Amino acid sequence: MTSGSKVERISNHFLTVLCAGVVALSLQPFARAAQAADIDVAKLMQMLSEVHEAGGVFTEYKYLSVLNEPLVTRGRVHYQAPDYIRKEYDDPDSESYEVRGDNLTIEYPDGRRRDISIGEHPVLRAFVESYRATLTGDRETLNRHFNLELSGPVDAWVLRLTPRGAELGDYLNAVIMHGRESTIYSVETVEANGDRSVMTLINPGV
Repeated sequence: MTSGSKVERISNHFLTVLCAGVVALSLQPFARAAQAADIDVAKLMQMLSEVHEAGGVFTEYKYLSVLNEPLVTRGRVHYQAPDYIRKEYDDPDSESYEVRGDNLTIEYPDGRRRDISIGEHPVLRAFVESYRATLTGDRETLNRHFNLELSGPVDAWVLRLTPRGAELGDYLNAVIMHGRESTIYSVETVEANGDRSVMTLINPGV
């Protein structure tokens, strides 16, 4: 059984090492001319919902207030609609994270595994569901947990997610995504304490 304090620490770590990269999974190569038309939330959700499986190699920069230089990590991430996410690092000393349905599995370098029921922990559930809702284009679920601010044309849009509830707001300040059509090419996660991470996905593919 996992204690509440341990789950809070896991939740906080999970926010930055797994979910910060989830929305980058819709990154796909593109070779079309830029379009000037504005985009609205409904259209964006529709485009994102059309990505059913994706993944690739990522680079993540973690900026911590206690360090002068960012921490740089690399690895692979994979998403399969509607509810499967896996993120693993190249560093053999790092944990891997997998979400399937209502279950979060943490795999440690020594082979140990920890399973956590997302449904038993409201903050973790809200965060996971909100990111999965972005990938599946589920605007209703997103609106339950976040205020959505979308700006820019379809070829250069910016979506800012700000937590509605105080519980999630204790961990997270905002998630800021930059995209082009159904391509999300930059995801910045700003934590409540001011630390932040920026992830990009390269060599996308299933």
